[in-house]
Amino acid sequence: MELHAAIAVDDIPEGTMREVTIRDKEVALANVEGTVYAFQGRCSHMGGVLADGRLEGRIVQCPLHGSRFDVTTGKKESGPHLAGAAGKALGINRLASALTKDLETYRAVTEEGTVKVEL
Repeated sequence: MELHAAIAVDDIPEGTMREVTIRDKEVALANVEGTVYAFQGRCSHMGGVLADGRLEGRIVQCPLHGSRFDVTTGKKESGPHLAGAAGKALGINRLASALTKDLETYRAVTEEGTVKVEL
């Protein structure tokens, strides 16, 4: 596997996320306590841009429907959650959650001030 330069380390401060494109693939980067993690840039539910979501510790929340993923492992933690009684009554949240998959993750390394990602 080949490492691809993605972003300067200084451009992704601790507690933030960025999206980069590497070989036509959207890759999200999250800086969690000084370590940068790389994972697929789109939510597995409906393609929300994860870098536009909220990062709480190591958990990213999709900005579209609230699915939550661990950026260090790619594992789905919960969601999605469609608002209102209708989503609950129709069982839509349960069905959507069952269809939402874990995220693909990639190895990220920091070398000479640059984050590099292995696809």
